[in-house]
Amino acid sequence: MMNLIVLINELYINDKAGSNWSGSKNLLGQSVYLIFLIAVVLFFIYIFIKFTNKLRIEKKGLNNMEIIESVSVSFQNSVQILRVGEKYFIIGVNKDKITFLTEVDKGEIKLAEKSEMINFENHLAENLKKLLKKN
Repeated sequence: MMNLIVLINELYINDKAGSNWSGSKNLLGQSVYLIFLIAVVLFFIYIFIKFTNKLRIEKKGLNNMEIIESVSVSFQNSVQILRVGEKYFIIGVNKDKITFLTEVDKGEIKLAEKSEMINFENHLAENLKKLLKKN
């Protein structure tokens, strides 16, 4: 630790004396060094993100769980219908906890058919055509 303090002190004294540590060469060197450090930090951030994404457990192709519908009750509270396998549950969700409310039968829930689901692209195209016809 003492050697580091002595080294910093010597560099400071040499800088005041007008050595190679001052002037435009120093500014250029510091700029290159700063860009290098930023590149290294960005590289480590990239590696960290890739590593954490690989740790995420995603099972594609299995549709055992699905949120069927969600209704906001207040700013941070909602009630959701959740399908787990062939059973349906109603749960309450807020920022701190999830509360089981009840289990419901499939016959009590009106499920949207695939044909009833709105395709956003088609819906947008239809509305744009209507807007353009009005003008």
